Amino acid sequence: MNKIGIVLAGISVFALAACEMDDETVSTLGGAAIGAGVGMAVSSDADKEEGALIGAGLGAIIGNSLANQRAGRGNQQASGTQQASTQTATPRYDQSRYDGILSAHNFALQTALENNAPERWRYQGASGTVYPTNSWVEYGLRCRGFDSVWNDGGQTGTESGSACRQPNGFWKQN
Repeated sequence: MNKIGIVLAGISVFALAACEMDDETVSTLGGAAIGAGVGMAVSSDADKEEGALIGAGLGAIIGNSLANQRAGRGNQQASGTQQASTQTATPRYDQSRYDGILSAHNFALQTALENNAPERWRYQGASGTVYPTNSWVEYGLRCRGFDSVWNDGGQTGTESGSACRQPNGFWKQN
């Protein structure tokens, strides 16, 4: 089975499983699946996997954002009691939120390295900045170091690393 067939099979399995998931998860995974398919479709033969990964990340962010916007409109129509309970709910760990944060960070990383300029990102209350540092050429590839700082609910963290620009235009971490 070729890669496109695998993606289509994954989307089919997703569609069957969607009836057991909440709207936010369905939208996030649906966006990721559609984004992966589009990413593969617009990528060259040698870059199908990278295109699918970037497309999945962007699709997940867009799908999750749309679900949150729909949920926000629903909350505006809810009674005052329901609104108050929604606003005071304790945050829970959410895999789709984590995936969205990671996708937002990775998109900012690609942009910061490509433009050699700091790039901010935000996703559902989490935020951070990626700062490119030094540049060099290694095996004919342009490489850059980076520092990344983030904040999520009062917790902060940092990451440092390096990446080289691949012939397909994507920056691959070393």
